Amino acid sequence: MAAPLLIGVSARIHHPTDHPVSLGGVFTKTLHYLEQSVAHWVMSKNVLVMMIPSIESEGMIQRSDMRLYHYADALDGLVLQGGADVAPPTYGEQPRDPAWAGDAVRDRYEIELFEAFVGKGKPCSGSVAAAS
Repeated sequence: MAAPLLIGVSARIHHPTDHPVSLGGVFTKTLHYLEQSVAHWVMSKNVLVMMIPSIESEGMIQRSDMRLYHYADALDGLVLQGGADVAPPTYGEQPRDPAWAGDAVRDRYEIELFEAFVGKGKPCSGSVAAAS
């Protein structure tokens, strides 16, 4: 049997709200997660799914020299899981509603992932079909 395809899936990102203490537990932390429906959509005969964590260079924790392009080197393809709409500042605009600023961290992460995989000539897809 041929080696399985290794498909990376971008992480969904949960950021704690203004009052995370009221939620308690893990909800007080930034979480990276893979929705089950997306994992099942990507999985097929001879395919392994790997969630790719965001690597934020501006965070408080010192990270290793690993970069997102290392995932593009190691994996056969990418599915962008997405999340909130793209933040207007990401494409040079201001939000219509100042209360919603989007998620610039996720935007930078998924743009960098996309560029890394496209740069390696590897296939990329969105997970829209998984929602149906």
